[in-house]
Amino acid sequence: MDDKDFSRVQFRINVSGSWANLINVDGAKYEDAKTLLEKLVAMHDQPLSPRLRALDADGGVIEQYGFNNGQMVWRAP
Repeated sequence: MDDKDFSRVQFRINVSGSWANLINVDGAKYEDAKTLLEKLVAMHDQPLSPRLRALDADGGVIEQYGFNNGQMVWRAP
């Protein structure tokens, strides 16, 4: 996660093949937003779980949230 601009973080969601803007947060609220979005995804009552992406102020992917080895986790791209 080098050289990332955390002044603003945009979260996007993908449920059925397309990425949609979800929320924009101040970088200071990044970890809080991730925690809340994890809870939102856990409440999703469909066979396919949504995937999330966090993008820095320059549009670069910081992390992605989705299935990895059978668990929903945040991971670097």
